[in-house]
Amino acid sequence: MAEPSRSLQKAVLLMKFSGNWETLEDIVLVKLFLKIGKKWSKVAQNLGNHRTEHMVKNRYKTIIGRQKRLFPHIKDENVLLKYFLN
Repeated sequence: MAEPSRSLQKAVLLMKFSGNWETLEDIVLVKLFLKIGKKWSKVAQNLGNHRTEHMVKNRYKTIIGRQKRLFPHIKDENVLLKYFLN
């Protein structure tokens, strides 16, 4: 039987790791963002859990959006993220 194509292998891997985000993953993502910035590929690599840069960016936007709804008077994203970590 032939080996599955690379794209199929990648799709299977993404399906395996594209489930719900754990709280610990969110915390690590925010800490990495505060350290590295919006270099999503580097953040994704440092997460070390096979999340793509697209997944990481979308999750960041979800976290920051939630924080903006909770604290509408705070405009600085770094302050919002620090509230998230506390």
